[in-house]
Amino acid sequence: MAESIDLSSQGKPGTSSEPGEGPRGVKSWSTPVSSIDDDHNDPNGNPKKTYLTGWRLHITTLAVCLGLFLPNFEVSIVSTSLVSITNDLKGFAQSSWVVTSYLITYTGFFIVWAKLSDIFGRKITIMSSLLMFAAFSGASAGATSIESLAILRAFQGIGGSGVYALSMVTVYEMVPDTQYTKMAGLVSFTFALGICLGPLCGGLINEHTTWKWVFLLNVPAAGIAALLLLIAFPLNFPYHNHPVLKNRSMFHSFTIKSLNRLDFEGAALLLAASIFLVTALQQVETGIPWGTASIVVLLALSPVCFVAFLLWERFVTKRIVFTICVIQIPLRLQAVNGLSPLAAGVKLLAYGALVPSGSFVGAALSSKAKVPPIFVLMVGTALQIIGCALMTRLPTNGDLLKASYAYEVIAGLGTGLQTGTLIIITPFVAANRDLAVATAAINQFRFLGGSIGLSIVTSVVYSINKPKLLAFLPLNEVELIMQSIQNIAPYSVEVKHLIRHIFAEGYNTQMIFATAFAAAEVFAIALMWRKRIFRIAA
Repeated sequence: MAESIDLSSQGKPGTSSEPGEGPRGVKSWSTPVSSIDDDHNDPNGNPKKTYLTGWRLHITTLAVCLGLFLPNFEVSIVSTSLVSITNDLKGFAQSSWVVTSYLITYTGFFIVWAKLSDIFGRKITIMSSLLMFAAFSGASAGATSIESLAILRAFQGIGGSGVYALSMVTVYEMVPDTQYTKMAGLVSFTFALGICLGPLCGGLINEHTTWKWVFLLNVPAAGIAALLLLIAFPLNFPYHNHPVLKNRSMFHSFTIKSLNRLDFEGAALLLAASIFLVTALQQVETGIPWGTASIVVLLALSPVCFVAFLLWERFVTKRIVFTICVIQIPLRLQAVNGLSPLAAGVKLLAYGALVPSGSFVGAALSSKAKVPPIFVLMVGTALQIIGCALMTRLPTNGDLLKASYAYEVIAGLGTGLQTGTLIIITPFVAANRDLAVATAAINQFRFLGGSIGLSIVTSVVYSINKPKLLAFLPLNEVELIMQSIQNIAPYSVEVKHLIRHIFAEGYNTQMIFATAFAAAEVFAIALMWRKRIFRIAA
């Protein structure tokens, strides 16, 4: 029988394996800091954190929630606006670039921002990321082509990466570990708000004004968050009351040695692997054959870089099913069922609302009910597999199946259980000095899986749909349809029905891939199995 182990004091922030040392014997602090009296250092010689209280806690919490809200809101609001954006910019076939260009840089810079925050401090880095996110959100609204929008979205993703990663680690550091479950609930609620409001706001914007407001809304929101942090967030948080650390400037830790901690090699390998793969898949979407030399070279280089990165970093996690569902469900409802962006956003709520609800349940089961996290992850994976498998059987005649709401609920609950469990266990399995990077690494691979999965399903389905359309339509007309689904308007009812039928089959094929990705998570979870099962103390 497997033996359980209580994680209440193992790997928790502020603890270490030996007195005066961080994990694996790495010195966490310089001698002047560790020589301070015990009122300001813990028994291991590490400086004690000062948690936020009163008005500072409330205002910082509001700002951090905005930081968690904006990236989730951004993904979901763009998903329901994607058809309108690509119709206006004439690039339906390249629609996934609008999402994947953002997600590639978004996933590629989590750990970089976390390292920067360790060097320059949380306040400076999170405010910088907010301002960058706001600036390129505004610039994205002015894009005049799919290509320019994809480039601007890539820079927006870099800013969004810092906003999300640093907001997550700040949540853990603001309060003692006894309040982690409460904070996990707040994170889940913020997550819910972003997912639920995004499709609705996207639908309203596209029905009553221009899609540009999808990006412009981020500008004042990010500005408000930055202003709140400027007012309430201490400069050297969470050590702003320590007699040595509280007076250090942002440049105190800026040295050549500190820059080496940024892990440029790992970031470069990850970005290269992602860009090679996604570029190859996007080229296939434009009609370039799989056997073309450039495609073969890119596909060959990508796994080489991924293997090199994994050997360099040794991290794993997941988010593929979530991204595919949030992006592709609204697209299907608009392209196949003929719904408006707003109606498609409303239909997505069955999935969107259950992800954060499941997240809260997962966190509560792992912490309050003391259910081993690996068991919660197993249940979440099973629900994802079932929900995605059921969605592979949706009608292809344009009818809306009422049972599809139940399918979304099952898949959303499974995704949420996984998300909530990962949120709550992170601070218990990462030492204090590694918390920022550990949090960033988890989120980085969640979103990375999503961007790669989205690129795979989009390119494969494109290569399947195009030959079927060419069977009864000339090439120039097929290319117009792939640019904008609205271009089917002039055709007869019979031809429209046939086109929508082909698109519906394509979206069902995408859910087959989503089911396979969910099934692959079983092997990832199996790697977490230990004879002594991890369990979180209440």
